[in-house]
Amino acid sequence: IDPDQIAIAVTKVPYLPNIKYFTQDANALTDTNCYDLVYARLFLLHVTDASSVLTKMINALKPGGIIVCEEGSSSSIHCSPENEAFN
Repeated sequence: IDPDQIAIAVTKVPYLPNIKYFTQDANALTDTNCYDLVYARLFLLHVTDASSVLTKMINALKPGGIIVCEEGSSSSIHCSPENEAFN
């Protein structure tokens, strides 16, 4: 994530002071029982060991915390009109 995008997010929700935005290397995540919510979008498909990273994300949750992951499906990717370079 570009740090400028985090700055924009912070300015858009100043009325939510309990929300923290930050970036971190997911492979180096060692936090445990820290977060109420862990959110990732279109992220795990770019990670070499998604299972390990997902385990670290789950471990970072407080008891009763929520993890939200939105990922794409390669079966939904298409090119229209068809293009040989895409296939």
